[in-house]
Amino acid sequence: MWILLGFLSCRDFREHARYRNRKSQELECTEIVSCAPNPDQCGGTGGCSGSTQPLAFHYTQSAGLTTEDSYPYQGITGTCQESKITPVAYNGNYTVLARNDYTGLMDAVGNVGPVAISIAAGGSTFQYYGGGVMSNCNDFVMDHAVQLVGYGTDSSDYWLVRNSWGSSWGEGGYIRMKRYGEGKEPCGVDSTPQDGDACKGDTSARTYCGECGILSSSSYPTDFTTVAPPPSPPVPTPDPVPTPSPPPSPPPTPSPSPSPSPSPADCTSTTNQPDCESQGCKWCVYPFGGFCFTGACGSASSVVV
Repeated sequence: MWILLGFLSCRDFREHARYRNRKSQELECTEIVSCAPNPDQCGGTGGCSGSTQPLAFHYTQSAGLTTEDSYPYQGITGTCQESKITPVAYNGNYTVLARNDYTGLMDAVGNVGPVAISIAAGGSTFQYYGGGVMSNCNDFVMDHAVQLVGYGTDSSDYWLVRNSWGSSWGEGGYIRMKRYGEGKEPCGVDSTPQDGDACKGDTSARTYCGECGILSSSSYPTDFTTVAPPPSPPVPTPDPVPTPSPPPSPPPTPSPSPSPSPSPADCTSTTNQPDCESQGCKWCVYPFGGFCFTGACGSASSVVV
């Protein structure tokens, strides 16, 4: 959306902040234009080339807003000069209303305060408005950020909108746009949503309702404070996953028991040569007969008969 988005969001921010904090300091809008990030290129590429109101309020939620004395007006996107930012106000949160929510918008502007809204301002009906309650806008291509400050009745119901084109435009810088009521608002299609609040790559057509699509996109900051929010806690580092212990080694396979040695043969009980020698014994022959021995044959005198 146009450069005025940053200033419109800032205007909405400082009016809410002034009312709730009872401070009269002038807050500087250049900070939002130069510093609020727009990584997904929603409503433009950021800075003077466009953004959205919720992105502005998301930025001031953590960064706050400084004063005009600290960060003088530049008139260009410029480079964010963080050294000049001395925040004096923060919004703890912000509210984004549902698209085409007539009752929600009535409640917000009537009970909360000014609401940052978006409209289609490219048609001649809006461009050349000179006074009275405007109707028959017949334009729903969202491309301009303004501020809804109230509603009323004067021959017909209307929304009271503050523009940013100076006091010589409209009714002292304001416009009254016809209000039809819940379920009665005119609707139309925005076929080029990236001129409004769509992000890069999103070309899906939107249906918006209300004169000049006044119910299209509405948001406002909340929970104002002069105290900076605590820093976000660091993302905890997960504990390392322990390396599992290797499974225990299987017990060693026991060696097979050795076969028992055969009992030594009783060589001396054998009385014939074949049986003696078959048992591994030694058959010895003497003059007085043959004998079976375990070892070598001895002398005849050692034989016991």
